[in-house]
Amino acid sequence: MDGFQIRKERKKESIMQAALELFSTYGTKKVSVAEIAAKAQASQVSIYNHFGSKENLVKEVLLRFLENSYKEVENLMRSPLSFPQKIEHFFIKKMELEQQGQGLINYTLLNEPQILKFLEEYAQNRAIPMFIELFEQGKKEGFVDRDIPNESLIFYINMSRELSNQPHFFSEKNRPVRLGLLKLFLYGLMGKPPKQQ
Repeated sequence: MDGFQIRKERKKESIMQAALELFSTYGTKKVSVAEIAAKAQASQVSIYNHFGSKENLVKEVLLRFLENSYKEVENLMRSPLSFPQKIEHFFIKKMELEQQGQGLINYTLLNEPQILKFLEEYAQNRAIPMFIELFEQGKKEGFVDRDIPNESLIFYINMSRELSNQPHFFSEKNRPVRLGLLKLFLYGLMGKPPKQQ
């Protein structure tokens, strides 16, 4: 990569970072291209040259946010922590990421074909195998009932994904519902929260 390409990539990265910060704080609809340009110290023309439109920028920022979020979760799941520690840290991380992305993630975006494809591929190729691995660790450590087949876990994950495709599932008013489902999954699976073990 020559000097021009390096500068071009750095400028694109700066724009995406600025957009993520603004979208996370104010939501995608309230932030203008001019505000993103000012924060990124770039011209509006530069933003259109890199992304074509604000809509494309939003999609790229969301895809990057999802990929980075999932990598953080994957690193946690592959750490040497015990099963209860992973569950507890996962719960905290999930809430942090939801808070960070609340202005960025919305139902309309999650139904974009490019986003749907990413989410489907991630679920099948990475999320489900990762959770089966965690599930097996829980069984070995005695925290998960060995009689529960992995197929039940896969069914539950897929059922949760179907639910998340419902209109307004990611709205702020449904946050308690999402938290409740997560607690039901995590603590229902283990019987009681890790700290009470």
